[in-house]
This record gives sequence, structure tokens and C-alpha cells, in this order.
Amino acid sequence: MMKSPAATWVLVFLLCGASVGCNWRARRELTEASQAAPASSSTDSELAALESNVRAQPYSVPFRYRLARAYLQRHDPQRATEQLQRILEQEPNHVEALLALAEVAALMGYPEKATELCDRVRKVGPTDASAWTECGRFYLGGGQVDPAEAAFQKAAALDPRSINAWLGQAEVALARKQPGEAERLCQKALQLDPDNPQLHNTLGLMRVCQKDDAGAEAAFHQALQLDPTFPLARINLASLYRSQRKPDQAAAQYRKLLEQRPEDVGTRLLLIDLLYKQKQWSQAEAECRRAITEAPEQARLR
Repeated sequence: MMKSPAATWVLVFLLCGASVGCNWRARRELTEASQAAPASSSTDSELAALESNVRAQPYSVPFRYRLARAYLQRHDPQRATEQLQRILEQEPNHVEALLALAEVAALMGYPEKATELCDRVRKVGPTDASAWTECGRFYLGGGQVDPAEAAFQKAAALDPRSINAWLGQAEVALARKQPGEAERLCQKALQLDPDNPQLHNTLGLMRVCQKDDAGAEAAFHQALQLDPTFPLARINLASLYRSQRKPDQAAAQYRKLLEQRPEDVGTRLLLIDLLYKQKQWSQAEAECRRAITEAPEQARLR
């Protein structure tokens, strides 16, 4: 079954000088693009071995599924889709293949196709909580709040210790403009894993949505106390400071992050934007030079 780490539900404020807002779905989508660590891609020899296995045993669903996942890791959705469709020709109710196709559809910008595939998964009725949390995620991505809530509730019923099930329900509450309920559900997840920095970061974002800046700041600081290298919490804290018109504190957070990740052009651009808005021209120019030095290809593209 595909894993859906708690990081999937962590949100991030990637703002360039604007005030902190509260758009849960948009933040989640930004997070999936910026936070998810790239999967370890199969080497050429490993891929060749998988392809050889499938040729030798064309009816082996496990081999074909592993090959599909390898293609996805290598950013080849077309060949991944071909393998997944072959699996479904043999086993129309193969839950992992249906969810992998939903993943491809969502990545390609077809959320309605992803939700159709989740409808098929729901009819199968899997007993694995992670399948239901995956469906909930795709339903929310397609703007279908009610089936998303039902999927997350099913996941929680199957596995009351599923962090993603509780965080998914929290996201549903925010989509319904119920930030208090969202925080209550997030606290459920924290009871299961109180030392998880990602959950404290998420709690901070929920408090931003409730306009509880002090509570949000405390939650972001707690996340960073647990993991000083956690980039999203530091970016969110900097964004909170910017919304409070505390540019020096925001700049300090950007610089701490850049000490840890000097090649992070996105963070350096946020710092440059802040410095320009403060009319600190020489410092902004110096940071531009550092961006070119530390990551010339990324800086050129930006």
C-alpha cells in the first residue's frame, strides 16, 4: 500500500511580503510540491531488472506494480500508467493500482479522474486505513468535502492511531471554516505523537486561521525546538513575522534556514524580497550574488 506520511498534511506559507492568509487547500498543494522529499529513484540497473522480470513473468502483478512505482519515481507517468492499466485488466479491484492511477491523475491536473478512481476504491472497501486516507486526500484535492470526511472517518475507525486520519478530518473542518474543530482534531493527532514537529507546525497554521498569532508562534517554535532543521516551520514563522510587520525577526528566520540550506534559492528569494521592501538595497544585492554562487542553475531559471 502506498504510504502517506504526515508531512503530506503539513502546510506552508510561501509568501513574498503579503500578509499571512488561511487557504488550507492551496497551502497543502504547495506543501506537497515543496516539502515531500523526492523518492529514491531506481537506478538504471534496478529498472532494467524490473523490466526483465515483467517480460519473464508478464502475469506477475507484484512485479508489474513495482515497475509502475519505479516509473513514477523516475517521473515517467505514461509508462507507469501503462503498467497500472495492465494490472487492472487482470485485477480490476487492485486497490494499490487504483490509488497509484489516482496519484498520476492528480499530478497531471485531473482531480476529477482521481476522485472517480477513489470511488472505485470505496466500492472495493479496503481494510487498510492508509487506503482511505489516500482517498480522502484525493477527494479534498477535487473539492469533494463530504466524501473526503467519510474517507478519513473510515480510516480513523479502522486505525484510531492513524495520524493522517485525524489530520485529514482537521483539514475537512478547516474547509468548512471550523478552525476550532480543526485544532481539536489536530490535538488528537498530537496525543498520538506529541514529539512530531510536523504536527506542531500544522497546529500553528490552524491557529493562524483562528487569528491566534501568539498560539501560532508558540507552535512554530515548538516544532523548531523538536527539529531545528525543519524548513517549513521556519518559513511559516518568518511569514507570521512578516504579517506582524516584524521584518528583522522574519529576516533572522530566513538567514537561519539559509545557514542550514545555502542552496535553497526559494528561501533566498523571500529574503531578497523582504530586503528590497525594507529598502536595504546593498544587502538585497549581496543576497542575489549569493543565490548565483550557491545555486547558479536555479538562480538563472528564477
